[in-house]
Amino acid sequence: MVYHIKKALLCILTVLGSSLVYGQDNIYYKRLSIEQGLSLTSVMHITEDKYGFLWIGTQQGLNLYDGYGFKVFLPEEGKNSILSGHIFCLAPDENGDIWIGTDAGLSKYDRLKNKFTNFVHKKNDSSSIAGGRVTALLHDSKGRLWIGTENGISCLEKNTGVFINYPYLVYNNKKINVTQPSKIIEYSNGDLYFSTPFSGFFRMNKSGHIIEQWTKMKDTSDVHHIINPSVESFIFDKKGNLWLGTVIG
Repeated sequence: MVYHIKKALLCILTVLGSSLVYGQDNIYYKRLSIEQGLSLTSVMHITEDKYGFLWIGTQQGLNLYDGYGFKVFLPEEGKNSILSGHIFCLAPDENGDIWIGTDAGLSKYDRLKNKFTNFVHKKNDSSSIAGGRVTALLHDSKGRLWIGTENGISCLEKNTGVFINYPYLVYNNKKINVTQPSKIIEYSNGDLYFSTPFSGFFRMNKSGHIIEQWTKMKDTSDVHHIINPSVESFIFDKKGNLWLGTVIG
């Protein structure tokens, strides 16, 4: 079973193309699409759980791939089902459960109970999740879940089920709206990094304070100047260099 799943990690999910075999390095590319059971070809996120199973979030359903076939999870009225089929992000936890960010809120799939627990934004309830559109997820080293929404950032203490919300962040005595983060990662020192589509790129310390912001500035010589404030993705390389991907380069 695990062999088939590891093999599946080499698959490229795409609308176009066909099965190709390249002799160099003996890498095998296999197409997985609707014909094989995938719910939709618009794939938003792919992750692997602790058991080696592949989870695929699309704009129309959550897909579990076991190396042989797909199981699709869709919202079902009156049942303990996923909030929405429009999925933005996935985050497996140490228990093998899957946390899912959707356009209607946050869902958690409990593998042992085979059911979903859902968290939705409630307008007049400050203890609920900050927003209904969940675009980024991260489990940090302290066991907390960080959640990016259209109304800011939430931090869920999973042991208590309490949300701590950050509708805005403060940097240089200015309030900054951090909406719809596209990615959140934790650095080795515990600091968190957020990329956003409107406000640039941020670094938050363990106390929840912004200590650096990278965005487009008038002074292009400033070390925190970037070519565009819409940051889609980022990564730290092995040397500790930070690479940012924006909508224009």
